[in-house]
Amino acid sequence: MTGGIAHEFNNMLTPIMAYAELLQYRFDSASEEYEFTAEILDAADHAKEVIGNISQLSRRNMDTVFRFYPAGKLLRRSVKLAHPLCPENISFTQTYDLPDNKGILCNETQMNQVILNLCVNAFHAIGQKPDGQVALHCCVKTLGPQDGFTIGEPRPYISISLTDNGCGMERSVISQIFNPFFTTKLGSQGTGLGLSIVEQIVHSHKGHIHVESTLGQGTCFTLSLPIVDQTIVTQTQNKADIQTLSILIVDNNGKILRMLEKTLSRDGIFLRTCTNMDDASILLSTNAFDVLLIDANLSHGDIPLDTIDYCMDIAPKYPHLMKLVMANQVRKEMIEAKEHGLIEGYLEKPVSDVMILEAIHTQHPK
Repeated sequence: MTGGIAHEFNNMLTPIMAYAELLQYRFDSASEEYEFTAEILDAADHAKEVIGNISQLSRRNMDTVFRFYPAGKLLRRSVKLAHPLCPENISFTQTYDLPDNKGILCNETQMNQVILNLCVNAFHAIGQKPDGQVALHCCVKTLGPQDGFTIGEPRPYISISLTDNGCGMERSVISQIFNPFFTTKLGSQGTGLGLSIVEQIVHSHKGHIHVESTLGQGTCFTLSLPIVDQTIVTQTQNKADIQTLSILIVDNNGKILRMLEKTLSRDGIFLRTCTNMDDASILLSTNAFDVLLIDANLSHGDIPLDTIDYCMDIAPKYPHLMKLVMANQVRKEMIEAKEHGLIEGYLEKPVSDVMILEAIHTQHPK
């Protein structure tokens, strides 16, 4: 059920993102219209993350989609979600001592969940105290064994500390706060899953979480996440290289095909589209394509078709063809197909021209 919901929402979200990008391409970067389209893309990107989380409810043994995000920008957006929940009796301050080109490799929605959960816990710990204070401080620190990190050499981390002057905790409580279903709140205020999920998310991002607290004085949670240099591929790559590409896109959704035709054709790419594998085979036999971009959910009538099998069948005929699969959710067989060289990669829907060019560049940067 969750997979079906994600599929339907992705099909609606894809043209929203693509046509917003197309409009943004036409507007001057200093214009009000450009700003409006940027807001549409920002909202659509958040919607995509939410849909991805819905999809994860039905996933087993699958890749988690992490992307590079500048740490300062990511954290400011996360804190913005918590501001409406901050009571008037609490002063909420933030300081960001982070370079623009440094960030973290993460799932944005999960990181938003972590920051929001810690902020809400701090607000609850302060309660109705008239001079409540919550302070968020972000910086870069080099951490190693002296900081309790027992694995690996010292390395730089993004350090995120959230401090409150709330009720604090006893040592016996601190030792249990990350246990599932443990809570000091009243039954109507929480289930005890929040900090357990926070810890799982932080660990899945190869990070650490540490807590210090004094009863009656307050608490400080510190997250340490591995720092990453910005290496994202953008559309600023050489136009001459882009214009030598020839791409075949196979998808049974006409809206997606029309959108990609408009957005990719603007860069001078030789592009052909079709809605089924039979037509794809004909086009492959009559054209020299560099890339095959094919939907994982193709069907013949009510009969689903195996995209991986199709890619495996055509591989001997077109050994230099890059095969990329578009999917609503990454399945185990796609990961295995990539590992065995049956496909070169996969993209999680909704896709855009930028994502496609990035995927192509990642496989063959030259």
